[in-house]
Amino acid sequence: FDGCDSITHVTIPNTVTSIGDGAFSYCVNLKSATMADSVLSIGLNAFSWCQDLVSITLSNSTVIFLKSSVCSICFNIIIKANKSFFPCTYSSSTFLILSN
Repeated sequence: FDGCDSITHVTIPNTVTSIGDGAFSYCVNLKSATMADSVLSIGLNAFSWCQDLVSITLSNSTVIFLKSSVCSICFNIIIKANKSFFPCTYSSSTFLILSN
């Protein structure tokens, strides 16, 4: 879906276990993404350059790995996970989010 400008929201179904590197990068009209419980990892730059993206909602999975720069060059985005909110940064780190 890299560069698809007609996508405004994406809901990842339970049949998906990971989001690949750059999967939704440059989807400039994407505003939100919701991950199913089956998603355990989100790849490098998966949502980079999605300037309209304001939220990524993660499931209640025990562990989700967010690779480097999942949402670099996305402005004012919040990653929602287990009722906690994580501001997205230009970090080159890998994040590990554990549920309560």
